[in-house]
Amino acid sequence: KKYIPLKQFQKIHGRLQFASMAMAVGKPLLGPLDKGLATTEAKNRDIVILTESIYVSLKEWLHIIKLIGAKPVECKRLVLHPAAYQGFVDASHWGVGGVWFGRSKPLPPIVWFLEWPSHLAENFLTDNNLSGSIHILELELAGVLLHWLILEAAISQEDLRFASVAIWCDNLPAVAWLYKMRSSSSLVSANLVRALAVRIHMNQSAKLAGEHLSGKFNVMADTTSRRHPTNTEDFLSFFSAKFPPPKELCWTLCQLKHGTYSRVISELSGKRLPLASWK
Repeated sequence: KKYIPLKQFQKIHGRLQFASMAMAVGKPLLGPLDKGLATTEAKNRDIVILTESIYVSLKEWLHIIKLIGAKPVECKRLVLHPAAYQGFVDASHWGVGGVWFGRSKPLPPIVWFLEWPSHLAENFLTDNNLSGSIHILELELAGVLLHWLILEAAISQEDLRFASVAIWCDNLPAVAWLYKMRSSSSLVSANLVRALAVRIHMNQSAKLAGEHLSGKFNVMADTTSRRHPTNTEDFLSFFSAKFPPPKELCWTLCQLKHGTYSRVISELSGKRLPLASWK
């Protein structure tokens, strides 16, 4: 079909929204449906045009419903617990980075950073490049996804099972998207949240806490995302001098494999990856 009656689409949308309460990965899949519904209501139509993104979203919903039906989600994965780990993240037009600390579970202090590749930076929306397609809000959300992937790389899957994680960010829209775990205003952001939700689901983690803090308090993450020495030893010396680690501990620099990093870059570039690639 190329379109569907609005009332029928609203009924499907309502049922899926109710079902998303029981699955972390469900809410991000509502993004394309939210956008289709909003566009239809704004244009005062009585039919919803079935775009490719809506078709893909509904196919993924079918897959997830079968998956959850075969292996139900434990209730303790659907609620927020005291944070097991806490991290701070920031993104800029130069790069992205952050720090991780243990809360209720032990974790040596971790720092990480990535400089955006030049081919991606060419498409950033800035005062000097008003034709750019990638907004800073999307970079911030990509930073949150990368931040989670760094934590995954640093600890075992068992340590993440049933654990809530707190991620602090100084960008309010990104935090709002994390809270709702969906975005109808940006398909790139919707795809990034979708990837994050799949990773949370695959690790059987509990609800994620996306928290906001003022930029002046996010100095460690802010330092990692701005231009600095990129050589491993030089960076650790630079960062340790600026932010001495807790006594008897030292900063650990964590880096992602190229394949993992490139997936995030693909999503930022508008290339929506199959759900299976994030599993």
